[in-house]
Amino acid sequence: MKILIVEDEKKLAEMLKKRLERESFAVDITHDGKSAL
Repeated sequence: MKILIVEDEKKLAEMLKKRLERESFAVDITHDGKSAL
């Protein structure tokens, strides 16, 4: 499953990404709503 994290706090986004990747998710990060769309 692929997950998109939209989070403006970069440290939090990276922490979430690492945790989800450990559970075998494919994760992308963006830091603002415009680029998420």
